[in-house]
Amino acid sequence: MKTLRYFYHPDHLGSSSVSTPLNNHWITDGSGNAIQHLHYLPFGEDWVDQRNASWSAPYTFSGKEKDVETGYSYFGARYYDSGLSIWLSVDPMSDKYPNLTPYGYCANNPVILVDPDGRRIIAYDRTTKKFMKAYFKEHFGSCRMFKFDSNNELKIRERSFEKALARANEHQRKLLLGMRDAIEVNDIALVQIREKTNGIMKFYVKEGYTATKFPDPANSGGGGIGYSPLYEGFLIGISHIDAQNQELSASGMRTLGKDDPIFTESKTGKSASAVFFHEVLDEFLNFFSEKKCVDINSPQIDKVEYRNAALQNLKKTPSDGLDHQK
Repeated sequence: MKTLRYFYHPDHLGSSSVSTPLNNHWITDGSGNAIQHLHYLPFGEDWVDQRNASWSAPYTFSGKEKDVETGYSYFGARYYDSGLSIWLSVDPMSDKYPNLTPYGYCANNPVILVDPDGRRIIAYDRTTKKFMKAYFKEHFGSCRMFKFDSNNELKIRERSFEKALARANEHQRKLLLGMRDAIEVNDIALVQIREKTNGIMKFYVKEGYTATKFPDPANSGGGGIGYSPLYEGFLIGISHIDAQNQELSASGMRTLGKDDPIFTESKTGKSASAVFFHEVLDEFLNFFSEKKCVDINSPQIDKVEYRNAALQNLKKTPSDGLDHQK
């Protein structure tokens, strides 16, 4: 049976979007021999299709199954003709965006726009997954308690999660339970993490909708979150380097003499992973989904609850929350 196994290999950039886990370039058999070589034009039309066997990959552009007889890609609700770059039937939600053709794929701009499908917390691409796994490993020693499915949706590995929870300290436990709550809420968060953004984050579009831009983390201390009515969910943008250099207010107190305590201004520790947990848990979970800390009268310290748990887990100075905007 090993001879019937085939392996999909993306290029050095990985998949071109969240919804294309099998947007491959090379396919090998169980022995490692090259069987098929593929490249696509922006709308998914075959550009290069080289084979040294009669077998042909059924899952090509966007990871969707291609019908052998017609050559159309099946997306579940409709068929897509990559040669003509159109859907073959009208989008059932077309009445919500009359300004766009109901037959257009990715609003006719597949170079910078993507069309993922998922729920809850979703990683935008391979780079985002790399950073998220690194953040989990930094705090829990491993990232095995979490996994990503074929739609890049973050899931929990129950047995590994329970083991991690059993040996967790109080700060790790808070973060683990927070992540579980965030994964289980009905709201959707699409996360994009970049090494350094220079103020530029990629666009996202839901099928048939106009593009929406991720929050600019360069103007928000390394991380930002915003709600997109078109996406019907939250977009979280994080710049790893900017987040790694972020500091918040952490007022302290020292004593000059026995009866002379004075307050001093200090800063928190720096941590990109703490910014990640802040955006996903303090903002997406607590502020927006659970409706905690939703008014100006809420204690500011509550608005950096999970960020402080992450900082304390790394033995860094926590924040007093006084300079947090919400």
